[in-house]
Amino acid sequence: MIRLKSLLTEDVESYKTNGNWNYAKIESSTNASDIAALIKQSKGTFNDDEAVAEAAFMAMAKTNIYDKVKSALGQDPYAFVDSFITTSTSYHKQAIDTSYKKIQALKTTTKSKSKSDAVSTVNKKSIDSVLAATGYAATSGAYVLAKVIATKEGWLPDANNGKGSRAYRNNNPGNLDYQESFKTIDPKVRKESGANGRFAVFSFPELGAKALIQKKILRWANGSMPATSANQTLKPKYVTGDKPTIKQFITTYAPPSENNTSGYIAKVVAGVKSIKPNTTANTLVASIIS
Repeated sequence: MIRLKSLLTEDVESYKTNGNWNYAKIESSTNASDIAALIKQSKGTFNDDEAVAEAAFMAMAKTNIYDKVKSALGQDPYAFVDSFITTSTSYHKQAIDTSYKKIQALKTTTKSKSKSDAVSTVNKKSIDSVLAATGYAATSGAYVLAKVIATKEGWLPDANNGKGSRAYRNNNPGNLDYQESFKTIDPKVRKESGANGRFAVFSFPELGAKALIQKKILRWANGSMPATSANQTLKPKYVTGDKPTIKQFITTYAPPSENNTSGYIAKVVAGVKSIKPNTTANTLVASIIS
């Protein structure tokens, strides 16, 4: 943290010309520590802050330094940016997503075969093993919440005569409906085949778990959860842009039309109490993952 603070006050200034951001210089940077500091700096409320993040991702798309930036930043760069640039139609967000796909492709082409094989050696039958492979600590709120959701959604290796439950077969612990944005995590993700296909099918279970954490838990917790017919019946009803409570989150994620939502909420509260003893249905999800 001390190093990052000095970067924010010193090194980042070198990327300005006459007080304005020099985006061309940011895009051409190969210094992982500088890029990490610039991404940290980009968490603001103004358009030019998002432009800094965009330029930083363009820099990472040109050279294989993403993991070094991740180490310097202390968290995944895309997840960090994705948590506060909440408008998916923002042209900065679209440019960042494009760069992120290039970064993933670059990482794939530079991986050795042994590393590629290592991805598939996760013990799929153990949801803890799957979640551990996402890089989130077992004591973190995101991990605990994801584990409860995966359990409730039915991560069952032995179901269907050993074929596994639907979530298990799809490498999709959260039973997430397919969406194109998952390609930033798994370029090979696809939608289930058939007339009734709706859920995403991931290449590996850890990628499905990462999508659950990054695309649902983190984004929704930070105010990107949509208003739905289910959460509009709550009292108080959910307001778009607000950070949801557990009750609002689960009512949106697992609506009463398809689930025993009250039972789901109770399971989540009980699970989260293992790390946050004072948790209730009205606890903000953001306070759990912080």
